[in-house]
Amino acid sequence: LVAVATLIVFVGVILVTRYSSMGSLVGSAVAGVLVAIATATIPLDPWMYLYAVGGTGLVWLFHHDNITRLLAGQERKIGTPRPEE
Repeated sequence: LVAVATLIVFVGVILVTRYSSMGSLVGSAVAGVLVAIATATIPLDPWMYLYAVGGTGLVWLFHHDNITRLLAGQERKIGTPRPEE
């Protein structure tokens, strides 16, 4: 269920914003929150909570450059041509 919800959010964010990095960031945050909630409410292995928090943190860490470009308004949208280098 977490994967289905995450996929729906991921695709929805991309369709609305046209930023794949934004879809990854929001999708990973949603997945992390849902797994954390599931771990707290369903008797799951506590390692699942660490996976939820750690996995989300790694995704955000690896998207640092994308976050910087998003905040600066310089991230390239899906379907736009690359600028000539």
